[in-house]
Amino acid sequence: MRPLRRRAVIAAATTATAVLLLGVVLVGGGVVVERAQAMESCPLPTPARNSVSDALYDQNYVWLRNVNAIDRNTQRPTARRNTTCYVSDRFKFVFHHVLKNGGSTIMVRLKLGIGETIPGHKPGEPWPGDMHQRGFTSHDKSWLRGMHCSKAVRELRDYVHFAFVRDPYSRLRSIQAFATHLRRPAHRAFPRPIPSLDTLATSSDPEGAFRGATSMGIGHAMPQSGVVASGSGWVVDFVADIRFMREAFQDHLVPVLKQRLAGTGIDTTPLDNFAAYFGMTKQVNVMKKKEVDLEEEERIRCLLYKSPVYRRDYELFYTTHERKRRQASQP
Repeated sequence: MRPLRRRAVIAAATTATAVLLLGVVLVGGGVVVERAQAMESCPLPTPARNSVSDALYDQNYVWLRNVNAIDRNTQRPTARRNTTCYVSDRFKFVFHHVLKNGGSTIMVRLKLGIGETIPGHKPGEPWPGDMHQRGFTSHDKSWLRGMHCSKAVRELRDYVHFAFVRDPYSRLRSIQAFATHLRRPAHRAFPRPIPSLDTLATSSDPEGAFRGATSMGIGHAMPQSGVVASGSGWVVDFVADIRFMREAFQDHLVPVLKQRLAGTGIDTTPLDNFAAYFGMTKQVNVMKKKEVDLEEEERIRCLLYKSPVYRRDYELFYTTHERKRRQASQP
């Protein structure tokens, strides 16, 4: 190839490459602009006056009440929604079961570790598949029993009350998946379809949206805030993110419970055994197969920010998580 012709070919190739790169930059820039515009049109909920969102993000748990001040005179408001609590009079605690927030996982371990439903069972050993149907304890009911949370709040003032919270979007998907799973039995026909995520995120009555669509108890769709808070007051003393259940029990709750029982003569070994049942649990109640379109996820999250029902779950617990998540998604 002649020198002049070679230079012309190189120049043309260089120009084409530059145009291609410019196009990539423009397209990439367009994506960035679109993402920024989408975020501007979908502002995060304003944190509530009593929000613990920052602390929950930084620590994965929050003490909502000074544990040293919990006594028979402690005043807790009644939750807007009444659920089942698991109570140990012997070890002075009340677990508030927020549905779809790892409650079944905790209940089984409470029965094994605190209630000693299967005497001699050790953490790490397999357990029967019928644990949900078994009684709370092999001892008397002071070791472990069920109770309406509204009654527990009124009567058990000097006990440590705790609950777990969860990212509202993850929880909503889990609720919908559970409802779909419980729709499977062929012997029963359901007159209504499973509600879409759009419907659940925008409805003023997401619980009612499940009525006639599944055999799942519609209370699974209640907001978390209605269980752990009432107005500006906290129903529980401690909350933690369910992704850090092991740390919450082993590093925080169990040590506090043992400290409060010091000098009483009560053997606290069952508390240690209970905590040990979480030793091999890295992630609890997190969907194993996550096939989610990211744009679709952002769209549903945006609807949840404005939800008349679930918005307060963000305002109290997850505004900071969302802000950090969105910042991390930006190029």
